[in-house]
Amino acid sequence: MTNSEDHKNDNIPHEEIVGLTLEVRRLRELLEQLRLQQYIQVLLNKRRIMFISFLSGLFSGLGAVLGGTLLLALLLYILGRLSIVPYIGHFISEIIKVVKKT
Repeated sequence: MTNSEDHKNDNIPHEEIVGLTLEVRRLRELLEQLRLQQYIQVLLNKRRIMFISFLSGLFSGLGAVLGGTLLLALLLYILGRLSIVPYIGHFISEIIKVVKKT
């Protein structure tokens, strides 16, 4: 460093240096709380990513099947109770009988 560069650092007020030091400490604490290093390690582990993706897909598919089944069952129940449209009620009751047999 040249002599003129040394004098540039002398012009920074002490309060500003203390304030910046506190901000750096807060940032360090926040980064530690975020567990950024652990997150990066997970991202670099391809087997772990594949396992997590597999589980995510498995539970997503399971949720879709269960949700669809419940909605279809509710719809069939409501349509079966409708006395306004007897043909649909009869058709739905036949579907329910077939489903119960299997």
